[in-house]
Amino acid sequence: MSMEFITIIATIISFSIALAGLILNGQRTQREEISGLREEVGGLRKEINDLRERMARLEGLMEGLREAITGRRVAEDSGDYGTN
Repeated sequence: MSMEFITIIATIISFSIALAGLILNGQRTQREEISGLREEVGGLRKEINDLRERMARLEGLMEGLREAITGRRVAEDSGDYGTN
């Protein structure tokens, strides 16, 4: 084998190792970012659940207020808010 051929092979191997290092580093970074996003989504889900509970409580209070003002019960779960 000639020295030129060995040099070309060594260059290709070096380039391949460097490229593999870049790819693996990029994948690690993406995994870390995805993990962070999962944590954020989990936090948002908790906040949404808290808001749902608060809204349900407010809906109950509003229904009680409506009953107190009108002196009658409103149809349950009609889904037509504002049309009663």
